[in-house]
Amino acid sequence: MNSSHSSQGIGLIFMKKHFTAVAILLAITSCLLFFKYKEEKTEFKSTTVTLSLKDYLLNSFLAELPDINKKLPYVIDDKTILLNVEYKDEKIIHLYELKKYQKNKFSEEKILQKMALVLKEQACFDPIRKNMLAAGIDFLNVYRDSAGQLAFKISINQSDCNDIHSASRVSS
Repeated sequence: MNSSHSSQGIGLIFMKKHFTAVAILLAITSCLLFFKYKEEKTEFKSTTVTLSLKDYLLNSFLAELPDINKKLPYVIDDKTILLNVEYKDEKIIHLYELKKYQKNKFSEEKILQKMALVLKEQACFDPIRKNMLAAGIDFLNVYRDSAGQLAFKISINQSDCNDIHSASRVSS
């Protein structure tokens, strides 16, 4: 009986050693997984996405663009209708139709100069468009006649605002 007792004791000691070894391995594995998870989680937390002002303004505009176009066409006056607004080639493009437009080179130049100045001043003094221009988002106003033929284009960028602000300081 004594020998069976001692073989049971050896078996228990052997099982305790294996149990202890397995418990230690599980503890080490759990610690390693915990620290790996914590490290990955910390890395995820520290990862931030930064948008430039241009990206932020542009994304905001593009999100509203479908609603803007749903309200079109919009009659500006008895001769001008806003047909469409889109973003293409790094520009916000406004497409207009001119009613009763007749191409006349002499009057066209004078009208174009006056319209360009008015549109540029409006853009440069409007807080939203001014911010967009400052962020590098340009505007292009495209005017077509009633038949859909191009009448003229007026482009607006930040340098136009710089010119307008310089001219207003000089005249003051």
